[in-house]
Amino acid sequence: MTITYRAPFADESQRIAEVHVAAWRSAYRGILPDDLLANLAVEERASRWRRVLNSSDSQTRLLIALVADEIVGFVAYGAARAQDDGCDAEIYALYVLSNHQHQGIGRQLVSCACADFTDWGMSSMVIWVLKDNAPARAFYQALGGSAFLEKTLQIEGEIYSEVGYVYANLAELAMQR
Repeated sequence: MTITYRAPFADESQRIAEVHVAAWRSAYRGILPDDLLANLAVEERASRWRRVLNSSDSQTRLLIALVADEIVGFVAYGAARAQDDGCDAEIYALYVLSNHQHQGIGRQLVSCACADFTDWGMSSMVIWVLKDNAPARAFYQALGGSAFLEKTLQIEGEIYSEVGYVYANLAELAMQR
């Protein structure tokens, strides 16, 4: 199986949104309410990704993973949104379809983002994950992240805890490509 990684084209926002919604439904089953997951709107997500892809001044970079020319995962990343966590870089979203997980795709997407971060002179990164998402937490720990930070997040009126995994050696992660 050949996996290709590249920046998405502007007309791929719909497929990115489909992956985003499918990955949310898989990753957050049993964590977020079933009705919230069932009512996720692909078109709403597509509109968001379309704005990012069509903006010449967007601070968010996107990279997609393709298998047989089909998008199976993506990473969104850029400068850290909060400067009080001590990190200058952040992965905002990392999603891989469940039937393509455990094949190194997520690791490769993180590695590519870290290569960009080091090229941009950034030295540390944070990735936020819902505290109850044990598989994602195990993945981020396996990448060498340390769970130093915690905060809460409100989704549809409910409060959830998030854990921030901090990575101090981006060059090492970038070399895992």
